[in-house]
Amino acid sequence: MKHLTLITFALLTLNALASESNILVAGSRHACVLDSNEVKCWGDNGVGQTEVPKLVGVKQLSAGASHTCALDAEGVKCWGFNNLGQLNVPKLHGVKQIAAGYFHTCALDSEGVKCWGDTEDGKLDVPRLYGVKQLVAGARHTCALDSEGIKCWGNPDLPYVIPNTQKVKHLISGGYFTCGLYDEVLLCWNEVLSGFRSGMEKLHDAKQVSTGMSHYCALDADEVKCWGEDEWGETKVPYLREAKEIAVGWGFSCALDLEGVKCWGNNSYGQTDVPKLNFGPSLRAPDFDLTNLAEFLEVIASGSTPARTMYFKNLKHFIDASLTIDSNAGMMGQFRNKAARYTLAALLYPAISSGDSQYYLENVIPAYESSLKLIEVELGLFGLSDIPDLPLVRLVALRVIQASLSVMNEFLTLDERKELMEVNRLLGSAMASVTDRTKILSFLDQLEKSKSNLTRLQNSSKSAFLFDSLQTAEEFLNLKVR
Repeated sequence: MKHLTLITFALLTLNALASESNILVAGSRHACVLDSNEVKCWGDNGVGQTEVPKLVGVKQLSAGASHTCALDAEGVKCWGFNNLGQLNVPKLHGVKQIAAGYFHTCALDSEGVKCWGDTEDGKLDVPRLYGVKQLVAGARHTCALDSEGIKCWGNPDLPYVIPNTQKVKHLISGGYFTCGLYDEVLLCWNEVLSGFRSGMEKLHDAKQVSTGMSHYCALDADEVKCWGEDEWGETKVPYLREAKEIAVGWGFSCALDLEGVKCWGNNSYGQTDVPKLNFGPSLRAPDFDLTNLAEFLEVIASGSTPARTMYFKNLKHFIDASLTIDSNAGMMGQFRNKAARYTLAALLYPAISSGDSQYYLENVIPAYESSLKLIEVELGLFGLSDIPDLPLVRLVALRVIQASLSVMNEFLTLDERKELMEVNRLLGSAMASVTDRTKILSFLDQLEKSKSNLTRLQNSSKSAFLFDSLQTAEEFLNLKVR
């Protein structure tokens, strides 16, 4: 029972099966993240928790109380506290997953599950397992989800009663307890710390759950929810923009969103003081198509510089390629594609040019302008007025307006949104029949009447680009359709 007085541990468990892609993890008083192929750690460094060794091609991270392990292209490497051999990695073959416990570490490789470090309580005595799907480690125990259900070992003082093991989607381990996600319900057992909420928690679309010693957090759809003890504000989630991952430590929580990493709660060891991060390939923007234009418009114009840059690159790749309709299209078909690309690029220019960081001014805007000029040369055109009235071109302009209105919602009052209901209805009708000139004109007339509700956005640095993009697309459609 010697470790029961130590109240520090957290392990991140990601998605339904093996945690093969974790890039954000939290220990007791430190946190680590994979940042542009480089692992960076911050917080308590009393035993070397933030002194990251040389890593190559990191695939997964896992944090124990005061040590962290990484699975990279060369195998498993661990750093930090090594009082009981938790850093002494044995010979492994084809590692699929790692799980760092309080003072021990386990790995799932091609031969099965192997554990090393603290021998007390039988934490290293792996039982017979069949087809292991996931591995989690706690303070004094380890659990595996295999083809027969959930099997745990270690900590004989806390016998396991694991309900409905065949129905569990994935496991989450805290210090002295384990949780299973069953459809929309989080069920935890063997909770021993007073004041800690365990049992059934309703979730709607859980993508990830992370647990510490005294609180939980869940990434439920795009929203982060935290509950349990709140001594340091660890359950008070700040504003996040489309959270991607979460990690919970002792009295603090972290999340990775489109703007980077944000941490909140206990900061006695600097564990919420996130260092400057680059975020290259660690954050990935989705492939662009016309249906997710609103997301791209929002991030490119008002997100963090790393997020904006990644989304911009995907958009530019799309514009530089082809808006393919028919790969066998003749000359006119190819012209329609290029015309639509040029229309999209030109109508989005107000949003692109709103970036004012040094990187944006020196790299992004010139690259975008280069794409515009290249398409102009290909088409033999010198402006939007030269583009003929084509159905695909109309659709692109309507999509830009739709995306601008969608992002504007964040800045509008409830009354202003109600005023735009008729605009949105007519917009949907126009998009469904882009060859119907009457429907497009009805939409444009209604938009012009309602635009007085939007003019105030033109004076805000956060929303001016939306109004400019909308107005540019509106003027373009008026030029073509009237």
